[in-house]
Amino acid sequence: MRIKRILAATDGSTQGEHGVALAQALSREAGQKVEVLAVETGGLPLPGVEIVHRAEAWGADLVVLGRAEPPASPAVSRGSTADAVVRRSKGPSLLVPRSAKKKILRVMLALDGTQRGMGVLGGAMPLVALTGAQVKAILVLPDLSVCFPDSDGRKHPARSLVEEALERVPDLGGRRILEVRHGDPVREIVDAMRSCGADLLVIGVRRGGPTGEMGSGHVGQDLLQTVPGAILTVPI
Repeated sequence: MRIKRILAATDGSTQGEHGVALAQALSREAGQKVEVLAVETGGLPLPGVEIVHRAEAWGADLVVLGRAEPPASPAVSRGSTADAVVRRSKGPSLLVPRSAKKKILRVMLALDGTQRGMGVLGGAMPLVALTGAQVKAILVLPDLSVCFPDSDGRKHPARSLVEEALERVPDLGGRRILEVRHGDPVREIVDAMRSCGADLLVIGVRRGGPTGEMGSGHVGQDLLQTVPGAILTVPI
């Protein structure tokens, strides 16, 4: 699958307009025909619902939204337009702050080591192909003192699953792109993004559920609210 249609939604704010500009930049960068539809949401009673409806009706492959700059305010607050789009959209959503570059050079994939979470890989590939960005993947495991304390060469099952999945998508770089860390997932992922200069974080999200419950439990929700750069959410 490749990206052919991008729907960019804006409420007229600075970050909303930046999202439209980034969508247009992605279209120009593609070197192939990628349509961009800009939708004005200011004044709509339920903008998040309307965005999803328009994206589905138009057949958009990607929805682009502006997002607030953390930590001054939650990047994706409970009950916000972005919250509604992320929870309802059947396809990936790209959430961009004003500080996001218009050219995506480095992408980080956050993998949780579950079979369901491997859906992030397929969801990320169209945007990676569109941008030609370098890719790194990160898996954060529990502290080694708690899990697999033996030094007998055994791998954590989650690591084995992720490495095997990466080998099946050689276009992303295989298992050599994987970085494994231990500790608090949110802290380690944000630190890894800063260390490699990632422009974009890709995370898996579960559709539906109560307002504010996004991502893989509290980790996904915390990442959506704290990561300083752009985020691509992939329904899993």
